[in-house]
Order: sequence, then C-alpha cells, then structure tokens
Amino acid sequence: ISVGDRLAHGGLAMVEGNLAAAADALRDGTGLLLSDNLAFRLGRHRGDRLTLPTPVGDRTYRVEGTFVDYLGSLDRGSVAVSTDHLGAVWDDHAANLLRVGARPDAVPSQVRSAVLKRLGPGYYAVTSGEFVAAVRSALDRLFLATWGLVVVAMVISVIGVVNAQLATVIDRGPDISMLRAIGVSRGDLTRAVILECGLLGALGALLGLALGSMLSGQFVVVSMRLLTGWRLPFVLPILPLLGAAALATLVSSLAGWLPARVAGRLQTRQLSPD
Repeated sequence: ISVGDRLAHGGLAMVEGNLAAAADALRDGTGLLLSDNLAFRLGRHRGDRLTLPTPVGDRTYRVEGTFVDYLGSLDRGSVAVSTDHLGAVWDDHAANLLRVGARPDAVPSQVRSAVLKRLGPGYYAVTSGEFVAAVRSALDRLFLATWGLVVVAMVISVIGVVNAQLATVIDRGPDISMLRAIGVSRGDLTRAVILECGLLGALGALLGLALGSMLSGQFVVVSMRLLTGWRLPFVLPILPLLGAAALATLVSSLAGWLPARVAGRLQTRQLSPD
C-alpha cells in the first residue's frame, strides 16, 4: 500500500492499531499489516512477529496492526507492506488495485472513461456503488431458493393451523353448545376462534424470531468467521422482522376463518330440536 496516499485519504479500517502509528515501521520495512481474516487464521495480533519468505531470504516483521479488507484480500487474506519496501525487497513496482477518489460533482461514467483511457487495455473500473450492487445481487441469487422454502412453510403452517383448529372445534362441540345456550352469539364464537388462531400465529412468530435470531447470529458471527476469517457485523433489521411477525399473525388469523365457520355451524346443529 502507498502509506502516504492512504493516510491522506482516510487511512484503513483498522481492527487493531492504527495506520498513522504504523506508518514509520511500514516505511522502514520493519513492520507490516495483516488483514483481519488472515490474522484470525494465523492467530496473530498486533505486536506479534511474522516471518515471510522473500527473494533475499526469510525476513521477520512486526505486526503493526490488522485491518478489514473485503475487496483486496478476498477470503485468503493479505499482508500489507509499503510500496517502497515491496519494490526494494520483492522487486515489484506494479499495482493491481487502484482506488480512485472523485470530486462530489464528478460524473461516475465520465471518471470511468477517463481512468480506462489513461490506463489502457487490460484494466476495468467499477464504482463503489456498482461493487456493492454486485455483492447484493450475488447474495440475492444465493437466497433466492429460500423464498420457495418460505412459501412452502407458509402453506404448511396454514394447513397446520386449519387442521389443529378444526380438531379443537370438533372436540369442543359440547362446550360451544353450552356457550350458545347461555347467550354467546355466533359472531362472538367466530371472533374467538379467529383471535385464538391469530394468537397462535403471533406466538409462533415470536418463537421463530427468537430462534432465527440465534441461528443467524451464530452463522454470521461464528460460522462465517471460521470459514472465511472475516469479521462481519451482525445487525437485526427490526422493522422487517416486526413486519414478518405481523404478517404471520394475519395469515394465521385468516387461516382461522374456516374453523370459525365450522364452529358456527357445529353449534347450530347441536342446538337443533332434532
């Protein structure tokens, strides 16, 4: 990395240490930085020593800090030294990743054209927005199949609520007849059954949110960390989750309409003079 340019444009997203404090060691060629995922896999922290093979023999460096880098290191991780040290020891003066800063009033398409014209063939340029959109698109394709599972789960849940409430209504036939006998209206019975189904849906939604939050937290914080070494932030989207709970309650309430109708008809037959 170009230490001076990095410091002039916001530094790095550091996990341990900071780039300003590590700058002198990077320039002197005595220190290096590790991407967070590689540091996790190697079990290294700031202040530890790391030996690297170089064209002039093995050299030991002090780890001056760790940083987060999803683009440059991917899942393998990376070791960052200064560009001057890379050229002096590895005889490598090329750059394979350039981060271009644009003015607030710049047009991204024009900046892209100017960059590609300056660099020549063999390069491509993407904006940060395009990169994020590509990642989101990949994630959307990855989870596309899960929407099918959601639909199947909803259908099974509706069938389960209907069957369970039908069985309950039939089993409580004498109780329903007694309630009608003491003056409970058919509308009250219908609303009671629908309300009971809605409460079942709400309870199921709350239990599902609790279990889903634990499983997703375990996947993002623990499993992804073990698989890739990346330290991913875990955020629960409260509004979508509340919307999902409300939808589950509504669907369950609608599923109670058929058992409620059966309850009304059942009590009528039970109170019939025949």
